[in-house]
Amino acid sequence: MSDKGINWRTVLGWFCGEPLHCQPDRELLARDREYRPVCAIGLLSLLAGLLLFIGIRSCFTELSQMKLLLLSIMPYQIFAFGGCLLALFPSVRRNGFREAYDFPSQPEDFRTMLNASLRFLLLIYPVILILNGVSSYLCQTLGIQPTSQVIEALGREGDLLYWMASGVSSIIIAPIAEEVLIRLVLFRCIRSISPLWAGFLSSVLFGLMHGHPQYVLSLFFLGMCLQHARSLGGIPRAILLHSLYNLVAFILLFTNTTG
Repeated sequence: MSDKGINWRTVLGWFCGEPLHCQPDRELLARDREYRPVCAIGLLSLLAGLLLFIGIRSCFTELSQMKLLLLSIMPYQIFAFGGCLLALFPSVRRNGFREAYDFPSQPEDFRTMLNASLRFLLLIYPVILILNGVSSYLCQTLGIQPTSQVIEALGREGDLLYWMASGVSSIIIAPIAEEVLIRLVLFRCIRSISPLWAGFLSSVLFGLMHGHPQYVLSLFFLGMCLQHARSLGGIPRAILLHSLYNLVAFILLFTNTTG
């Protein structure tokens, strides 16, 4: 904090990993423009998965919880990820997998990355809980109806096999799909237009796309933290931190739903 208050450019720079006081790298921004069509394809694929999810939930109400999960939530995640994979394929052929997917030139040791991610998660989780409380209070004050998570709603009558499949969906599939779509494709697409606001805007969309008003603030904050993790260790570290966060959330959800 300076004598004029909080330097928001510095705050955004810390989260996004970008030297916001410097001129953007023109060569880097030129490569970022390649992600614009990839972003469009990824978002359209996400929309297609969402429409499939809505259609299955409304038309096949008699299906078991397990079948609803496999036929709705997983395609919703896989569609977006698959769309990005297909759209990024030309960039992979041209520049190589590591550059196309923003892997660090010197990969981190997994144990080091895991320890750093766990410490960071312990640091930010209390803030996330506070933001959840603030969001719930605001929703109640403004008369906004909270929405329950699909996994929670289906899990009230789900068996062990259902919870195992939903765990794979939450802890493995979702972090990979969302990090590729948001922290890689969407971030670089926005950065090609506005380097200053790329991390901020992609985190706003990350919070909104989950569709739970009671979690918007905490998901936005989590998105900024995941952006910081990406700036330190590339997409692998962001995926790992996201997976660890979802693991904790899944354990709490499982305990509250089945307990």
